[in-house]
Amino acid sequence: MLWWQLPLLTLFFLWVRIFPIWPRRNRGCDAYYFLLSAETFRRERRLPIVFDPHPYLLEPAEQWYPPLFPILMGLLSPRWLRRYYWSLNHLIDLVALWALFFLVYSQFGLIPAILAAIIYTFSPNLISEFSALTSRSLGLLVFLPFMGALFHWHQSPDPLSLLLVTLAGVVLLYTHKLTVQLMVFMMVFLALGWRLGAGVDWVWLAPLPAIYLAALLVGRGYFIDILRAHWDIVTFWNRNWRLFGAHAIHGSPLYPKGHKQAQIHSPVFGQNMLKRLLLQGKAVFLLNPAVLLVLLNLAAFRPFYDIQVFMLFWTAGTYLWATATIQVPFLRCLGEGTKYIKYAEFPVIFLASPMVMGGDMPDWHLWIIAVWLCLHLAYYLFTVYRQRSGEIVTGVESPELQVLLKIIEALPHPRVVCLPTALSDLTAYVTRKEVLWGTHGYGFKRVGNFYPVLRHPLGHLVNQHALTHLLLDRTYVDPQEIGLEDRNPLASSGRYLLYSLDPPPGPGLLATP
Repeated sequence: MLWWQLPLLTLFFLWVRIFPIWPRRNRGCDAYYFLLSAETFRRERRLPIVFDPHPYLLEPAEQWYPPLFPILMGLLSPRWLRRYYWSLNHLIDLVALWALFFLVYSQFGLIPAILAAIIYTFSPNLISEFSALTSRSLGLLVFLPFMGALFHWHQSPDPLSLLLVTLAGVVLLYTHKLTVQLMVFMMVFLALGWRLGAGVDWVWLAPLPAIYLAALLVGRGYFIDILRAHWDIVTFWNRNWRLFGAHAIHGSPLYPKGHKQAQIHSPVFGQNMLKRLLLQGKAVFLLNPAVLLVLLNLAAFRPFYDIQVFMLFWTAGTYLWATATIQVPFLRCLGEGTKYIKYAEFPVIFLASPMVMGGDMPDWHLWIIAVWLCLHLAYYLFTVYRQRSGEIVTGVESPELQVLLKIIEALPHPRVVCLPTALSDLTAYVTRKEVLWGTHGYGFKRVGNFYPVLRHPLGHLVNQHALTHLLLDRTYVDPQEIGLEDRNPLASSGRYLLYSLDPPPGPGLLATP
């Protein structure tokens, strides 16, 4: 029967995932960096990827970002990729859907497998995470076989199992940095927790040295550079986590603190502990409300077999790590905690899917399932509204923005600074001109003067980097707030303004409006 059911689920998945993002599908920040990387790899066919000409003023031309995702993109048709790059995340996640379907089918039967696929399809977390092109989708997909290989290794610790888990781990190291962090923690968590206080189960940790040694043998000096870039971003956010998510201007120490627009603290970590626990706890729960069914299953004291126990540990480890990177200050440099929740979608839905059918559960269990279904559907509809309503517009390759990008492209040798910085990758990719940006492979320390907040007057940055133009989104910051009220823009289009920075602004550019 699968010959028609799986294609139908596939079409349903693509419609549900694409519908929310369709009006603003051509957007993203990192999307344009990856498109440029793919184009360069397709042309040069070598690693590391080296941008020539190099559009980013604040990082080396040689890219030390894990290369597997740009390589995959570089193997695709350039015409197809430029037109449909916004669909790539969901096409990759479709493979994860198929994996979940067949795993649930093999363990519980057809109906739970279909239910699992539908729940995964409607995941509001994955719709939001993959609404713009990112390597997170491939990181998540590679993480699934890694966890499967790790479980198989623990069940049968033989050379073939070690080879499989090592291979999956090496691929992961060359795919996505945040996923690697979870990989290492998960192996430690399983080693410490699997025997529940009866000692460390070293079998879980044994493949870790083999994974890093194999990655070093494959990449040699290039792998060392990838590790250096990883350390660079971790140390940068270790210094700046208090400003994570802060407004570049309103959160700047240069901005007048008494002004009504001032936003000095990070919206993520600027709350008191109790409020942060409530806000983040709500966010963590709503990102994957199916975890309610897993808790229900635990409360019912139902028996579990090996793969279910493994899925429970997988879920618990993911949520523990996500919570730790939110609440523990020195771990906040390892990524926004809510970004880890997507790695628990697979095990949570695997555990929850047979429960949705009801079976012999008492009525109060069925009521909890009904509450979960309402929450899941409500959050999906809210996500659809946010994606389609125009609330999320940063980095959209809109017609009004394209007008100014064409002007920049025609300029002889511009060096552009963008506010917000989310416009930088799009500007670099479309115009192929130099922009004041970096933060991809290596060089985070070079952006510290203006990211995450401005630490020097713009005039200082103009002189330091010989900047010639400012591309400004007036909804992000009013020109008067940064002292541009006496300057006429070189060009304007909708919400966007293009200013010439000749002569350079004076040191009072951030004077009180």
